[in-house]
Amino acid sequence: MKTRKVPVAFTLLEVMIALLLVAVLLAITMGVMGTMKKKAQSVECVSNLRFIGSATIRFTVDHGGYLPGVRLSETQAGVASSVSPTVNINSWNRLTRALAPYLGTTMPEDGSLFVVEAFACPGIRAIAPELIDDPTAAVYRLNPFTLPGLGQNAFGNPSRTTQKESVRLNRILQPATTYMMGDVDREARGVGSWPMTDRPAHGETRNYLFFDGHVETWPASREP
Repeated sequence: MKTRKVPVAFTLLEVMIALLLVAVLLAITMGVMGTMKKKAQSVECVSNLRFIGSATIRFTVDHGGYLPGVRLSETQAGVASSVSPTVNINSWNRLTRALAPYLGTTMPEDGSLFVVEAFACPGIRAIAPELIDDPTAAVYRLNPFTLPGLGQNAFGNPSRTTQKESVRLNRILQPATTYMMGDVDREARGVGSWPMTDRPAHGETRNYLFFDGHVETWPASREP
């Protein structure tokens, strides 16, 4: 006499446990992928900052050693500490405009806005792409603080009432430990009112370019 096999059925509890395990594995996988994506964006950002550092040094060679912000006329000197990738040919008070020719960017002569890709942080582009195209946004920030022995910041001040031009690169006393520019967000100290992200674009870290051209990645809890 043949015995008939009884189909094995899963209980509701077993199905719920299996679904829970799948959900947990998916959450872990998504978390790991998200972390890896932010890490890749940070690495690309570091590469861009090195490129900007190299362009800055080449600028100083062509301008008597002066950093961007050298006096251009009686009413034009200094650059703003907020850094946006979007400028136009008339943005004389922006680092992006000053370095565009050294970064391989051709500037439209009709005054239209353009994006210098080296300044377009990939982390910002991923979470707040509207900031990339906003010429008033702060994607990066120049070191705004008074430096030892200078009595001012390195890039001067474009304000008409307190206008100052930039300084020569060789006047930076400790270029390897003095940061030139870096990531900025609402959690950073001393930020202005420019449009920017609320939290660090790279998660728990920020990238900083130093005056000797090297770049460091620091925990967001630590600032220069």
